[in-house]
Amino acid sequence: EEAARELNARLAASRVTAPSTAQLDEVGRELKEARAAVAQARQAEASAHTDAVAARRRAGELRPVVAGVEQEAEQLEAQSQQVAGADQMWLAETQASQDRSDQQTSLLSSLLVRKQA
Repeated sequence: EEAARELNARLAASRVTAPSTAQLDEVGRELKEARAAVAQARQAEASAHTDAVAARRRAGELRPVVAGVEQEAEQLEAQSQQVAGADQMWLAETQASQDRSDQQTSLLSSLLVRKQA
């Protein structure tokens, strides 16, 4: 008898009870929410892929523009250095001309002073 009771207790514990309608409704809602979340994640992934493709395409379009701007900047830098060199030469020539003018003025002043004396 005791063995029968133990067996009955185990059978009772192992029986699966049918879920209630409320439980089924809750599981249905959770499943619906999970499916919506998966669909939303897939849509976000597709959108991110589309954005990445567009960004790569735009980067490809911009590469030649960037290369052109860099080349123009190098040319402008070279021109700037040439102008700076020419400016230094002009300043040196101007200073030399001013020095000659000062010497001539000084010489003329000396000659005038001697002539008046």
